[in-house]
Amino acid sequence: MKNIYSLFIIALAIFVMSLSGFAGDMEILFESPALNTDRPYFSSLKIAPDGKTVWAGTQKAILRFTAAAREEFTREATAAFSEASCYNFKPLAFDSRGTLWVGLTCYKGAPLATYDGNEWKIVNRDILPLPEYVKQVECMAFDKNNVMWLTTYSGLLRYDGKEWKLFSPENSLIPHRQISAMNIDKNGIVWISTGKGDIAKFDGARWEVFKAGTAGLQMGGMAKIIKFDRNGGMYFVNYTGGAYRYAGGKFHRIGCGYGNDCYFEDVAFDAQNVLWIANNFNRGTSRAPGLLRQDRNKLTPFNLPNNASWWLEIDPAGNKWIASSGKFDARGSIILFRGGGGKAR
Repeated sequence: MKNIYSLFIIALAIFVMSLSGFAGDMEILFESPALNTDRPYFSSLKIAPDGKTVWAGTQKAILRFTAAAREEFTREATAAFSEASCYNFKPLAFDSRGTLWVGLTCYKGAPLATYDGNEWKIVNRDILPLPEYVKQVECMAFDKNNVMWLTTYSGLLRYDGKEWKLFSPENSLIPHRQISAMNIDKNGIVWISTGKGDIAKFDGARWEVFKAGTAGLQMGGMAKIIKFDRNGGMYFVNYTGGAYRYAGGKFHRIGCGYGNDCYFEDVAFDAQNVLWIANNFNRGTSRAPGLLRQDRNKLTPFNLPNNASWWLEIDPAGNKWIASSGKFDARGSIILFRGGGGKAR
């Protein structure tokens, strides 16, 4: 009995030591006392081209993190948002000038806003001649020529500064006008996920479509995000919690090492091209940690203060930025994790 008690004390000491060491690498930069649990509290998370500024969108405000400073741009305190009565802020993309484009909902109808580092502007049709059918922008990206690509309920739109081009099932091989995710790789290829879980890519001249149920894709799992590793490899996470890697003309599901019960929300890659995964145990049945590092076949788990991770980004210094929304404890947090390896050399 004495030996068992001694072992328990040693194990407890190791556990406490590991917790204290781990906490030194982690900082909660923002925490909300209450959430709208009907939807993710954080709509998206984006790192600016300078690599030092991080933006997070919420229903009531858009947050900016620079070094140790945090700023909140709310409808009440920001003149542009107040005049147009805006809410549901979603950081979408940065153009070649570093201007941030934000999707939002305004009672006066403007679906976009921009921030150039000094001033917020509501993007009405005098600034950007959006087609009348564009009521809400879900995804946006700029290619290497600063051509704007965005998605709406009508399909995929391209704007080169002079004219708009709509890609829909009626005039292209896009299998569905509903597009849940979109991104552009380093070669300028546009990747999209459409209704029913299809994936399509467009090189500017030719479409290639991967139908759900073929090429390793499961049925009915539209993508939440599409991202690329340091070598340009395509990855996506779908709304059913699965993560996939595209290679050799097929999509390969990424396992988590905790059985089939993990619920992935986002992926990111560090300077060594190591895969990091945001996991949300509140939407699965396992108690897998909120952050996973997968280096080849080695999986390293990291516990977070709130293991319900929604969004993940890694800055050039190797810091992991995590937007976490709680389902059970009704908290939302922005967490900065400086540890776990993968720092820039």
